[in-house]
Amino acid sequence: MKHLIVLVFVLGSGLSLWGQTIHLTWATNPAYPPYDWSLHGKGYHGAAAKLIAHLRLPGVDFVPVYVPWRRAQEMAKDGQLDLLVNIRDTPERESWLSFAQTPAFSNPIVIFMRRENQLSPGWHWDDLIPLRGGQAAGDSFGSPFDEFLRQHLSMQTAPTVVQNFKKLLWRRIDFYVTSLYLGKLWLAETDNSRYVGVLLPPVSEQAITIAFSKRSPNVKLLADLDAQLAKLRQKGVLDQIFAQAMTEAQQTDFSSLTRP
Repeated sequence: MKHLIVLVFVLGSGLSLWGQTIHLTWATNPAYPPYDWSLHGKGYHGAAAKLIAHLRLPGVDFVPVYVPWRRAQEMAKDGQLDLLVNIRDTPERESWLSFAQTPAFSNPIVIFMRRENQLSPGWHWDDLIPLRGGQAAGDSFGSPFDEFLRQHLSMQTAPTVVQNFKKLLWRRIDFYVTSLYLGKLWLAETDNSRYVGVLLPPVSEQAITIAFSKRSPNVKLLADLDAQLAKLRQKGVLDQIFAQAMTEAQQTDFSSLTRP
């Protein structure tokens, strides 16, 4: 009876039998501190890497893949990559990804503008319509702002936060949409906070989490990882992870942050 219980647990978890190891490939945004970053393609750092270190499944080996964020999403869509870490749930992505129900980290999305052109308090999304916007390749911000952006805004895409903020400072774009914490980190490090400010409130406050490719043979592991994620949240571990990642990011040089 005991052996039967173990067998049912293993099969129900989607884990391999007879000592075989599942090599579960995962990726995150390599240019998105404090959530995730990779300097010169040499290992992931930040909240994503710390979260993966807390996730444990018997017989599963987590294998990082270092590619640009847009490429990672394309690979997951094609079933070439199992797991994406720190990704936002959107209707479009739900067609090819299965998301955990537990949020991992808060990730408020805001508008950054040059202070000389900053909109007045009480601004509205419609105020952005005549302006030129910037965003990073592969970014999605959550509903309903994604729909507003697609329908009404003129957007330019650049690979990373570095290129986007440089375009903003050089007046090639009028605003930049990105994570509040990512933007503040870069501005503080480069001493550009005197030139660029943030518009509040955020345009999106949807959290980010983990998601499996629906074409992955290991998608059955999602329920187990989601349960672990929920326990980490209940114990306050996710808040600790983010605080540690923020401290690490503040001590890291991102002035030349590029894709792997």
